[in-house]
Amino acid sequence: MNKQLLHTYRQLNPTEQLNIRKSLNGQTLPLRLLDFLEACTNESFFNRDVVSFLYPEQTQPYSVLENRYYKIRKKLLDYLNMQSFDQASQSLFHRYEIELKTMQRRIREGQVTKTYAKLENLVNRLWNLNLFELLPEAIDSLIFANQTFNRLDKNQDLHQQYNLSLNLHTDLLQCLNRARKVYEVNFSMGMKAAIVHLNELKRFALKHPSYPRFRYCYEFASAYYKLGSREYVHAMNIVGRHMNSVWKLHNLHPEMPLFNFRVNYEYSQRYHLLEIRAFYLYNTCHFKSSYETYKQLLQEPGNSKSQLGLVNETTYINAIRGALAAEQPKDALEYGRKLSQFQAANNTHNAFNPVWMVYLQVYLDFGIQVQEKSPDDLYQQLLSDIVLLEQQGNRVFLGEALLLELKWCIIHQSWQRAEILISHTILQEALFHDTSIKQLLKESIAYFSQKSDERQTQLFERQINRQRLKELHPQKVFLLRWLKRYLAHTQKEPE
Repeated sequence: MNKQLLHTYRQLNPTEQLNIRKSLNGQTLPLRLLDFLEACTNESFFNRDVVSFLYPEQTQPYSVLENRYYKIRKKLLDYLNMQSFDQASQSLFHRYEIELKTMQRRIREGQVTKTYAKLENLVNRLWNLNLFELLPEAIDSLIFANQTFNRLDKNQDLHQQYNLSLNLHTDLLQCLNRARKVYEVNFSMGMKAAIVHLNELKRFALKHPSYPRFRYCYEFASAYYKLGSREYVHAMNIVGRHMNSVWKLHNLHPEMPLFNFRVNYEYSQRYHLLEIRAFYLYNTCHFKSSYETYKQLLQEPGNSKSQLGLVNETTYINAIRGALAAEQPKDALEYGRKLSQFQAANNTHNAFNPVWMVYLQVYLDFGIQVQEKSPDDLYQQLLSDIVLLEQQGNRVFLGEALLLELKWCIIHQSWQRAEILISHTILQEALFHDTSIKQLLKESIAYFSQKSDERQTQLFERQINRQRLKELHPQKVFLLRWLKRYLAHTQKEPE
């Protein structure tokens, strides 16, 4: 064991060895043992060599001192093994995986009695967390430990648990595969076509009511994908029920993972939970609460860890949308600049850069100009982006770009182009779920294109207000809000 201790210590790099010393600060004998290992030139050193180094002036019998050394050596070796494993695998393995591997090593080394109760406790925690990825291996380790002492009567129940954990793990992998299919089918054909796979997730949740992780996965996938689907924009009550179930399950089982158990899953899981909350609040027109949640996403310390890859371009784009919805244009500009910095740092600049659309929207909606480009330059950039987005088939950004062009045409009295845009297929898809908004836009063009008296202005404003009271679609709300703001602006203009 002396040679094992020496090799384990020397496998650590200088920084790790220094950290070990810092963590043992004040523990004189373990630190002296490290000094001996540092100076040792003989891999096959004898116990007497290290005992005389540790206890140079002791008068107790050698057998007593050697026994003390055995205890210090065992303690230090366990500590070095744990530190070595942690350092090498902290970015690859979760703490439960490290805990299980450490217990398995101790059982192999013969420490069955000391380790068994701890392993039983870990298995119970894994059952409570529905961590089916680790349960079969952990239960098998208990079975092996019982076989070491021929305690076979204790294994009857464990074999049943082992088979159950295997079946649950298999079903969880099937759930993950169904979620992958939901993404692909929704992306290519829409949410209605993907419902069949969501229903399969629900089937697993009903099959395993005693294991809430299956229900958690189903409710989260339903909320996540329906939130981003145009087919559910006017059915937020359905999404809301999924959201309530997700957060209820999360609050009851805060450490239980969703589809993927991996290192740092707690950070990524909380990030995605906050993400769908912000998105839901946005879609239900609770803009201030939505924006506060987006800010929280960017401010939480865990989300800034580069190795987690949580904060990305989409995060900043959504924060920009949230700031604009909450009528915080200066914040939107700041997030736009942070997005540009993120793109530069990660070399993710593409042919289409949404930052220019942000700057144009801030100008059109709030009259704020930026130093980066003049409004005319931003408009020319928008026209180029529209062509590119049409070629790419990017319907989401294309809808936003066409709406910006429509606002520009109204402000700059390009009535013919405005009429064409109102009938554009993508704008029809994004805005005109019913005919009321389309009709109001046509009346807006008629109103702004002619000289109107005070009564006509009052009637038009009332019409906007009536439509706003019954409207629940974010993009329509933004358009109505902009119409009212622009109407007020035109009334202030000098004769």
